[in-house]
Order: sequence, then structure tokens, then C-alpha cells
Amino acid sequence: MTRKVIYVSFMRLSEKVARDWYIDFLMAKGVTVEYWDLVPLLFGGDAAASKQTDFLRTPRTYQEIKTLLRLPENKGALYMMLISYEGRTADIYRLLSQHDCRTWFIAWGALPKSNESRGQRTLRRAVSNPAKFAKAFYFKMKAIAYRKLKLVKPYDVVFAAGRALLASTHYANKVVPINLVDYDHYVRVLSEKTRPATGSFAVFLDIYLPHQNDLAIMGMPSVDPQEYYALLNRFFGLLEERYKVRVVIAAHPKATYGTVSASGIYA
Repeated sequence: MTRKVIYVSFMRLSEKVARDWYIDFLMAKGVTVEYWDLVPLLFGGDAAASKQTDFLRTPRTYQEIKTLLRLPENKGALYMMLISYEGRTADIYRLLSQHDCRTWFIAWGALPKSNESRGQRTLRRAVSNPAKFAKAFYFKMKAIAYRKLKLVKPYDVVFAAGRALLASTHYANKVVPINLVDYDHYVRVLSEKTRPATGSFAVFLDIYLPHQNDLAIMGMPSVDPQEYYALLNRFFGLLEERYKVRVVIAAHPKATYGTVSASGIYA
């Protein structure tokens, strides 16, 4: 049995990440865990944003990753990849392949496809931001080349959450169907006897849009928090008046906005 699992991630370590990606579960079972926060390496910034623990590692250079890979205690470890394979991360996958590391990946978050053709989408992106398109094209070609030339190994196992991803083609030796962790939370909450809200209400699933680091990672423009929440409050007020229900916010795990009272909305 594998006694050490190393998470390679471009997400900050948090209580939610430890819960949703089974870090707490593995540690409770006696498995040694390390969490490599690669945000400073890939995107810059301060590693202090991660929850500070004795199993957190924050390599800032590829040489530091090489040093970690060579440590005797990491021999035979299983690497859970919480970074998608793309041009920006291809060199990390290359290093893992050079050290013959076993890698697992959880495929989740499939989104509906638009009616826009690939050619139309490519043309639109090239015209709207040529420099950004050229950079993205370079990264894409780099990722494709690494796999075509077999410079990176296939995943040992891909865990596919949902029918769409299970039906997709994966660069892996084995694909295993799973449910998303949200289902586990649903089952747990369903068994609880108390409810967080009563009466007639509508639920808004908040993604904490103005403060999502996904926007910066994907190179998308930021969202002004004051304008965003003002518009939400106005919409919620109209909805409550029209349908005679109370809007309740299912707060994002990172949210710190507390209780909003402008239109009877509760976090």
C-alpha cells in the first residue's frame, strides 16, 4: 500500500482543499501527505496565502522540485496532480516523468460546449488580443509536442467525475468513474436534522466572483466588488418582491462578507 501521497497543486492549501481532496481522510488512515504549493513558481506571489502546516512545501524554482523528487523519503510516493496539463505546467510533468513518478488525476468540472465552432473561437481570440493568443498558442503547441514526443508519461490513473468526463479521451493508463465530492457533502447534509433556513426561500450559490483567483490565473479581467454586490442585491430584492420568497446565499468557502441586510439576504 502507498504510504505517502504528494499533492502537486496550483491551489492554495486551505481547510476546504484538505477536506475536498481527501487530505484529511488519508492522514486519518495513517498515510503520509505532502502538499506542494506551486502558485509562487507558476504565477508568482507569496506562499503565505496557503494554510501553514508541517507538510506544506513551496518550491519556487524547478531546481527545488528536482531536489524534492530526489529525496529518499519521496521514492515510491504517489503524486496526486491538482494542476491540469497544459503548456505552463508541461515542464513539471516532464520532471515527474523523468523520475518515473506515479501520477493520478481527478477530472471534474465539465462545462457545456457553446455552439461557436473551434475556428470561430480561435479567430475571435486572435483578433481580440493577438499577444495573449500568441502566448496561449505557444503553450498549447508545447503541451501537444511533449505528449507526441512521449516526453511526459500518461497518468497512471484518471478518476473521472460524471458521464461527460467518463466518455472523454484521457491520456491515462486507466480511467476510474467516481462521483464528485459535492455528492458526498450532499449525502452528509441530507442526514442532518436541522436546516439552515426555513419557510419559502430561493438559494443563490455564490462563487465569490470578485475575489476568485481563477480570474487572474485565466487572464480574465477583474470584477469590481462594490458594483457586483450592488447589482446582486438589486436583483435579489426584485426577485423577493416578485415571488414572495427570501433569498439565502450559500456562501463560498472563502467568503468573508458576513451578513448582508440590504434586502434580507443572509450568508
